Amino acid sequence: MAKYSVVIPAYNVENYISDCIGSLKAQSFLDFEVVIINDGSCDNTENVCRELIKNDSRFKLISQKNQGPVRTRINGFNNSSGEYVVFLDSDDYISLNRLEEFERLLCSDIDIDLIVASYSTFDGVNSNPITNYFSAGIYDLEKINTEILPNLLAAKPHFNFGIKPSLWECCFKREILEKCINNVPDGITIGEDMCLTYSYLLECKKIAISNDSGYFYRNNATSLTHTCNAKQLDETIVLFDFVRNLPVPTENWKAQVEEYTLYMAWYIIRKVLKAENITWCNKIEMLNSYCNQISINQCIKNTNNLEMSFRRKFRYLCIKRRSGKNKYHLKR
Repeated sequence: MAKYSVVIPAYNVENYISDCIGSLKAQSFLDFEVVIINDGSCDNTENVCRELIKNDSRFKLISQKNQGPVRTRINGFNNSSGEYVVFLDSDDYISLNRLEEFERLLCSDIDIDLIVASYSTFDGVNSNPITNYFSAGIYDLEKINTEILPNLLAAKPHFNFGIKPSLWECCFKREILEKCINNVPDGITIGEDMCLTYSYLLECKKIAISNDSGYFYRNNATSLTHTCNAKQLDETIVLFDFVRNLPVPTENWKAQVEEYTLYMAWYIIRKVLKAENITWCNKIEMLNSYCNQISINQCIKNTNNLEMSFRRKFRYLCIKRRSGKNKYHLKR
């Protein structure tokens, strides 16, 4: 059994998967396995993967009909065996010592349940390291409850994650992950990482924050993060309900969720207004219904005293005015 399992969901990434797999083959730490799940790709992803991993027994390729990111990650996990699990998006790549850094931390304290590392954005030419909100170090249960959880979802200044919920930033312990991985609502394509990462975090007694930024997140305009459809509005409502009901032992959790709702509402509104496959009238109808369902005005009222920039306040004022009596105007 390998020490680490690296799970890679792959969908239509024939132009990027070679960088991803190449970065794993170059790892300085060697005790790992890789499970690639080809999620019904329509391009040449499967053949590219087969060619890249041939003659390397550490790599396993499984092809399936398209099932979406949540089910694909679960299938990858179920077909892995490592003591620790790392997720890697197929259009990204990691530095040659990424796994070695995880190993160094785990060797320093065998009781660590979760490692939250940093990352770098990458545009194909230049990379930009992104720093963590919390300082690097080991956080025991007391510090998790008093420092991490009260700032988990909505840390200052508005809006900022205390711990970014991206799965690919983390190193998970298998015995804890298998308790949580099936909790994620099926079919979500926005915020699904949060459902798993935060559920997992609530099971941890000790976590490590690392400043290692050796994960390179590719700014890919064709990824799910940068596309939108009408179904995603309903998905975010499911997401809000899931996060709101997490048993987070801190008094300000409701306020954190409301602030996150505002952030996501603005994000979704922009995506819908920019969508090219929806008529303007349908966009307005969708957004009016959406803002009513998530009680956007109440969220704004409850977060009026938050520290935020004038620009951010102006954005929420616009949302409030247009989702109130006047609704979204039909004129461009």
